[in-house]
Amino acid sequence: MRIGTWNLKGESSPQQVASQRQFMRRQACDVWLLTEVSTAFASDMQSEPGHMIVSGAMDTGKSFAAVWSINGLEPLPIIHEAAAFAAVGKAACVQLRVAMAGSKVATVAR
Repeated sequence: MRIGTWNLKGESSPQQVASQRQFMRRQACDVWLLTEVSTAFASDMQSEPGHMIVSGAMDTGKSFAAVWSINGLEPLPIIHEAAAFAAVGKAACVQLRVAMAGSKVATVAR
C-alpha cells in the first residue's frame, strides 16, 4: 500500500485545488493522509474516483484532517474533532492535526 501525507494549507482557489488534484494523481498513492483540507478541495474530490473521510471544521472553509483512499474507506468512531479515522482494508488510518506550542502534525497508520 502506497501512503502519502500532505498539509494542503487550506488552499481553496480553483487553480490551487486543480493543482493539488493533479499532484495527487501523479503520486499514485492508495491512501492520502491530509491536513488543513479546504471545503473546496473536499467538494472537488467528490468527482474523483475514491472515497474521503473528513474531520471536524478547523475554521470556516476548512477541516483539520482527511483520509482519502482509492479503494474505499470504512469510517471508524470519531476519536477527536481534529481527526479523520477510517479503515482501509485491514489497516486503520488516522490523520490528526494538533496545535501545541506551534503547529504539529501527527500521522499514524497501522
